[in-house]
Amino acid sequence: MRIRTETSWSLNSPFFELTYRLDKKSMSTMMEIRLNQLNDIQIKELPSSWGTIAFYESSACLYLLLCPNLKRKIVLLKDQLESEGTFHELVTQTDIIQIHPAEDSIAALLAYKRGCLELMPQQQQRHFAQKDYVYLALNAWNYPFVTSQDYTLEDWNYLGPFRDRFLLAEYVDSISRILQLPYCETGSFPCEKFDQHTCKGWCLALNPSEELGKQDRLKKLENLLFESYMVPGDTVIKLLETEYNKYFENLEFEKAELFSEQISLHQRYQNWLRFLVSAKHLSYEDDRVVIQDGQMIRAFDGDSWLDLPTLKLEYRTNEILALDKSVVDEAKIIYDYINLKLKHTH
Repeated sequence: MRIRTETSWSLNSPFFELTYRLDKKSMSTMMEIRLNQLNDIQIKELPSSWGTIAFYESSACLYLLLCPNLKRKIVLLKDQLESEGTFHELVTQTDIIQIHPAEDSIAALLAYKRGCLELMPQQQQRHFAQKDYVYLALNAWNYPFVTSQDYTLEDWNYLGPFRDRFLLAEYVDSISRILQLPYCETGSFPCEKFDQHTCKGWCLALNPSEELGKQDRLKKLENLLFESYMVPGDTVIKLLETEYNKYFENLEFEKAELFSEQISLHQRYQNWLRFLVSAKHLSYEDDRVVIQDGQMIRAFDGDSWLDLPTLKLEYRTNEILALDKSVVDEAKIIYDYINLKLKHTH
C-alpha cells in the first residue's frame, strides 16, 4: 500500500571524511559523513535546516530519512551506534551517510519523494520511520472505551496517528480527570477511580444486571467522547487558564506552573487535532507545488515541473480522522506550508 555531473571538494582528516558536493541542477550542498568518526567540533558545523539523510553500505542506498533538523538527527544517529535505539541496526550497517540540506520543508519533501524514486532504498519499508506512531481509539460500547492502538483494524473510532504515544497518554489522563471520562488502566471494573470519584463509573453500564438506562448512558458517553477528543475547541484550555491565573495572582507559582504544563499539553493536542480534521482534504496550488487530497502531486524543482507518485488510499467510516501512517508526515508539512502561505497572503 505504501509507495516509495557534480563539482566536489573534500576535507579529510584521520578521524573524519566530509565531502561537499554542489549539485548543478538543484544548487544544494551535499555532505558525506562517517558517523563513527564524527567529533563535537564537526557536529557544530552541521546545518540545522530541513533536509534528507541517505544511508549507504558500499554503493547501495539502504534508507532515506526526511527530517526537520539535520544536526539534531545526526547527533541522535551517532548516539545509536552504541545504544539499542530505533536506528541502531541501520547505523551499524551503514558505511557513509549523505546529507542533503534543503531551504525549507517543501524543498526537503520534494527531495525525499524524488530520492525514494531514484535511489530505491533497499530497506525503506523495513525501517519505516512511522511504525511507532499510535492511534487513539474510541468506542463507548466496548471496554475500556478509550485506548491507543498501533493500527486501525478493529471496530473502534480512530484518530491519528500521533507521533508521541506518551504525550497522547498524558492528554487522555488529563482530559479524563477534568471531565470524569473513562481512562481504564486495569482489566477489571469498576476500579479505584470510581471509589475516588475521579470517574463516573461508565463501566457499570456494561454490567449485564444493569440493563435499565444502559443505552441512554452509553449514548451519552459516546457523545462526550466525540466532543472531547474529536471536535477542536478551547473550552478546557480556558478552564485551565482560569486556574492558572488564580494561583499566579495569589503568588502560588509552583501550583500555577502545573496548570501551565497542562495548558501546553492541551494546546498541542488541539493543534494536532485541527491538522487531522483538515489533512485528507488539503488542496492547494502555487508556483512551487500542486497539492491534492493532502499529498504533493506536482512540484517545481527550479528547472521543471515534476509529477510525483501518490498513494490511493481508501478509509472506512470509522477512520474519519485517521490518516495512513505513510502519509501523515507529508500531510503535516503541507498543512503547515499552506497555513504559512495563507497567513502571509492575509
